[in-house]
Amino acid sequence: MERQSGRTATVTFGELPPDALLTADEVGEWLKVARRQVQRLEIPWIDLGRKTPRYQVKDILAWLQTRRRDGGRRRA
Repeated sequence: MERQSGRTATVTFGELPPDALLTADEVGEWLKVARRQVQRLEIPWIDLGRKTPRYQVKDILAWLQTRRRDGGRRRA
């Protein structure tokens, strides 16, 4: 994420390199879910130490493919 004037600039996640590391907050912003939900989704992550999980873009994209559903009814 690029910072401008102390604020995080909007980044199109498709523009990130596959090996880029994201925080749970950044993944949540991308997926439009809360940070806590990111931690519950069981997306593969890298442990960089105490309270420092990071998520690789390529792992997030692969995880999203496993969650893909084709048509049919949505769960309530």
